[in-house]
Amino acid sequence: MTVNKQQSGSDLVLPIGKALASVGGGLGKPGCVHDDTFRRAFQALLSVSEPSQSIDTFLAKCVEQISVAYGSRYAFIGKVQDLNDRSHIETISCFVDGELTSNMVYPLCGSPCQEVLQKGELYVDEGLCARYPDDELLQDMGLASYYGSVLKDSQGTAIGLVVICDTEPLDLNDWNLPLLRLFAERISHEIERELIEQELRLSSSVFQNSHDIAVIVQNDWKIIKANRTFETMTGWSESDAQGQHIFLLRSDREDDEFYRALTIQLLKTGFWSGELWVKPKNGKIFPVDCTIKGVVDPSTGENKHYIMIFSDISERKYAEERINRLAYYDAGTDLPNRTHFQDELKKVLSQQRDKSARFSVMFMDLDGFKAVNDRMGHAAGDQLLREVADRLRALPGRNAFAARLGGDEFGILVRYSDRNSSIVLTSDQIANQIISAIGHPYEIEGEPVRISASIGVALYPDHGEESKTLLRNADLATYYAKSEGRNRVEFFHDALCEKADCEAAMMALMHKGLREDQFFMVYQSKHSANDERVVGAEALMRWRLDDGTMISPGQFIPVAEETGQICELGQFALRSVFEQLVAWEGLEGAPERVSINLSGRQLMSPIFLSRLEDMVKETGVNTKRVELEITETWLMEDPDHSARLLKALKNLGFSLSIDDFGVAYSSMNYLRHFPVDVIKIDQSFVRDVMSDKSLVAIISAIIAMGHSLDLKVLAEGVENRDQLELLRALGCDEIQGYYFSRPVEADRLKFVHSVAAALSA
Repeated sequence: MTVNKQQSGSDLVLPIGKALASVGGGLGKPGCVHDDTFRRAFQALLSVSEPSQSIDTFLAKCVEQISVAYGSRYAFIGKVQDLNDRSHIETISCFVDGELTSNMVYPLCGSPCQEVLQKGELYVDEGLCARYPDDELLQDMGLASYYGSVLKDSQGTAIGLVVICDTEPLDLNDWNLPLLRLFAERISHEIERELIEQELRLSSSVFQNSHDIAVIVQNDWKIIKANRTFETMTGWSESDAQGQHIFLLRSDREDDEFYRALTIQLLKTGFWSGELWVKPKNGKIFPVDCTIKGVVDPSTGENKHYIMIFSDISERKYAEERINRLAYYDAGTDLPNRTHFQDELKKVLSQQRDKSARFSVMFMDLDGFKAVNDRMGHAAGDQLLREVADRLRALPGRNAFAARLGGDEFGILVRYSDRNSSIVLTSDQIANQIISAIGHPYEIEGEPVRISASIGVALYPDHGEESKTLLRNADLATYYAKSEGRNRVEFFHDALCEKADCEAAMMALMHKGLREDQFFMVYQSKHSANDERVVGAEALMRWRLDDGTMISPGQFIPVAEETGQICELGQFALRSVFEQLVAWEGLEGAPERVSINLSGRQLMSPIFLSRLEDMVKETGVNTKRVELEITETWLMEDPDHSARLLKALKNLGFSLSIDDFGVAYSSMNYLRHFPVDVIKIDQSFVRDVMSDKSLVAIISAIIAMGHSLDLKVLAEGVENRDQLELLRALGCDEIQGYYFSRPVEADRLKFVHSVAAALSA
């Protein structure tokens, strides 16, 4: 917005004199009938041309002088109340019969003021009431005459008007009609100047009181102004920093190329935003979100200054690093986890430009670990796993990447740089070296312990050219090593594909189970963290053979995921839950909301949505009572596709939750685009929360992030009162776990809910 420089009294004398002379023949010209009116008008304009102490004083003086100059009973200045609506005028200074009066809001429709705003000026010397019969205020006052001139801002927009009016006719001549225009221009300038000064005062206040570092630099990057937070967080006072280059704060984390790219973008767009590291006076660098905005010089069109805002993100980065480490490293051993191992394998495969490069994938399973764990307890088992991890870290050298895949299973990825040596021989030597190291005695809780290891090896490209094939074949070789007596190394060979036949047998068994209703759903209650009342349940699948044998989900779910049969099981689970909810409709003790897990394979099916819609229609289920749980890992594989699918599910009326939250690390930038209602904190965070303070920080960060996005947060795997009380104190909304109830069948769930309701009453 551009405003003309305020004119002083001497600056205005000449243009006022010229204006009066052009229409009236000159100031004080002998023989002129209106000499006294000339003088009054001239003095009135001079009186308001001097700078005023305040906008209110200036406006009051204006309406008084205008009324005196024109000899009218009424004079007022009004502003359009809403520039978008433009239906009302709000007076900002009124002069009536020699006195200032209270302001009012005045409707424009059918009024002379509306015509002024549209045409720029209006003069009615008499008969005003007859001309505007719908203007009630005008009729009540009995006004006969009216003269108004529009107020405009520097962009030419009509923002208000200045008006004189009277119950008697106004007798204005050609020379004094333009005077009101001069008043209008002066008033417009003063109003706009006040608005800009208010904006500047507000901007200055925001600048100084911001919790972020705020700096203004010249286009040569020398600091000219900094706020109080600058001194607090960097240790440099504003006076010390003024005149210094902004690189006063530069750390060694970003190179020259980074700043060259930043400068190029600023020159092109006048804006840059991103993360960088700031080096304060004490040298302890910290990360910030930085935003740089150019301030354009209107005369040259170039950036004259830059405003730089630095937001400290140390706590956020710490939480991100912790979550990222939990996502990619095993908490018990601090080795990379299965996800990290698979990612590393995919990265190595992507780097292979030809098949002359060689590497091996090894799976290692500990022999006798379960016996130690059962005999000495989980604490001893965890200690043993940590010592095994320490030995793996030392072997077999810098070309190896070791990870804990889960339980007592480990993976080792070994790259071979010597193309002349036998990969089989070298792999065998390394694997036996590992077995020897693992076989040395341990001292666990003061007691000597011995275990051994079985290792399966798959070679690239001999035993597979894709990660899935190599991982499967190494796993099959490990299975064979254990079946052949353990404490040995086995390489993959075709005969091991018999294990795949076992998977086929499992698939056939599952088909039979679905046909013969061997699968069924159980339900685990969910509770409010505050008062422990039941707020819903989660549906889980179970498999009971005809002879009563229970097949663990840990056995059949991985096979179903691997083979794609999970889609058929998922359809069964959805229909079972929908039908159960319909059967529960209106029954006392039944849960109001039931959640059910969806597989990533199931969600990727192109016919999933259409089948789901058909099932909703066929069963008549109220989708508002169904919460669909989707794993974070799957969501983050293709966030854009995930967002579209979640929106479609939301449109069908389902509630949505992210299961196992924290495992794959969803950034807030993605999470805010997912239309979810609940995030479930993975039980791996809850299990050791009482003994690991870092987990408390992570859970607290997840809860805060969820609440900032208006999401409910549920913690699963709660097994004792201490965990419950801690999660409640951290602000968790809902709780699920064995502390309240194990998964039970539908009829039993009603009883659990009734008891819980009675206890919480």
